[in-house]
Amino acid sequence: MKKHLFLFLLLSANITAFAQDGKEQFIFPAEFEKIDAIWMGWGITTYTDTASKEDVENIRLQMLRALTPYVQVHLIVNDTVQRNLLAEKFLISNIDTSKIIFFYSPNWHFWLRDYGPVFLKGNKGHLMGVDFGFNCYGDCHTGFAKTTDEGDSTIAASLGLSVIKANIVSEGGDREFNGKGVMIINEAVELQRNPGKTKQQLETEFKRVLHVKKIIWLKYPSVDDSQSRITGILPTGVYSAGGTGGHVDEICRFVEDHTLLVERMTEKEKNANSLSRLNYKHLEANYEILKAATDQDGNHFRIIEMPVPDFVIDKHIVSDKADAFSFPGTIPGDTIRFLASASYMNFIIANNVVLIPKYCRPNCAVLQKAKDDIAFKIIQQAFPNKKVIQIDVIEFNFGGGGMHCLTQQQPGIY
Repeated sequence: MKKHLFLFLLLSANITAFAQDGKEQFIFPAEFEKIDAIWMGWGITTYTDTASKEDVENIRLQMLRALTPYVQVHLIVNDTVQRNLLAEKFLISNIDTSKIIFFYSPNWHFWLRDYGPVFLKGNKGHLMGVDFGFNCYGDCHTGFAKTTDEGDSTIAASLGLSVIKANIVSEGGDREFNGKGVMIINEAVELQRNPGKTKQQLETEFKRVLHVKKIIWLKYPSVDDSQSRITGILPTGVYSAGGTGGHVDEICRFVEDHTLLVERMTEKEKNANSLSRLNYKHLEANYEILKAATDQDGNHFRIIEMPVPDFVIDKHIVSDKADAFSFPGTIPGDTIRFLASASYMNFIIANNVVLIPKYCRPNCAVLQKAKDDIAFKIIQQAFPNKKVIQIDVIEFNFGGGGMHCLTQQQPGIY
């Protein structure tokens, strides 16, 4: 293991430890800026009763095939055995293995956005890490928290970076930046993760460790990102599929420092049923907050409205007591309907490529196909010089996340 880590550090020699002289200024850069690498794990988990591990693996292969022409990928695997098996699969799948660097850890491989590395970029070309706490999305009942809580600091240390310790719990999927000092977060998430702390206390700590100037607080989750294991069953008798309770990357994203893409439902969609009405209420409240908000210079943002995918619902047979815990009021053997965390906002920007989700499968509704096409067109117009690639990641959505949740970017230093 030490030998492998040494080799990894040699390959990462362009990022070195540095002596802080108090003069370099650090900030969390925007995702639309140049990046040097994408971090990603190779955890293979299925969330629906019909998907196979091969189905999930194929999604990851599609992502790598789309990313590697444009950015280096740092891939977290268990050990050299898994590395060698994957290297063979990558060659068969026409994935450029020279663009992949393997990092060895047997512990945390899946939702890397939330508990993986957090990189600040300095104005003198250095990087710094931030170590946030992690508590299983505010609902720890296993030893999973301690293992994953060390993810951000482990990677930063392996790269020889100085690390700032944050005295709060926070997940990467709930932090969105414009690169000029503005951060968007959701109080539904941050207050639940940090019981006993006020918004002002959290703001003070975010500003200290991330060096942001201004924080915009959203208020509600999108309904399909709710946490049914905490809030219970949703309107129309569905459960959320392991949602986060309101991550920002399901609601809005910066495409440049003054422009936001924001989810917004139509009046017609609102009136479909009680679940739609609740979602409309939540998204509209968040939209009004963003519409009234200003950037670091006091200017209102340009807002581009994005469609909201049709609800993606599947049936699931509750398998055991642990599974029943995720769906309160159920027992093993019950058949339930559960709701995927579907959002066009959960996309990846990696230099000259943008990976976005699509939701139309064979025989899908005409309206859903139209939404996929509209989302593609809006993203392409927002990034006219980038290649936009659509990928079906619905299986990940049934785990409560998406492509963006699986990755974390490492800023370019130049």
